[in-house]
Amino acid sequence: MVCLGFLDAQKFETHPKGCDFKLLRISDIKMPNIIIKNNIRKIVKELDEQKIISSVAEEVEKALEEKVIEDLKKAIKRAKANQRRTLLARDL
Repeated sequence: MVCLGFLDAQKFETHPKGCDFKLLRISDIKMPNIIIKNNIRKIVKELDEQKIISSVAEEVEKALEEKVIEDLKKAIKRAKANQRRTLLARDL
């Protein structure tokens, strides 16, 4: 059995017996994809009234992902500047 532990600053918890323990830093955890290529294809098909675009390159997914993350970081910064803990649409 493999057990995962998380190391955040100075905080560390002991693991249960019988585990092959793996320690992960929180900063090492990969964020899940926000943008899903299949959904991009569906939207492109709906928006392309003339039905000219037949496929979507993988780089579009990556570019959209980067753009969304950048926009969310800016929105988070704006919400903090306004002393709010809730991210609102107007922050975008």
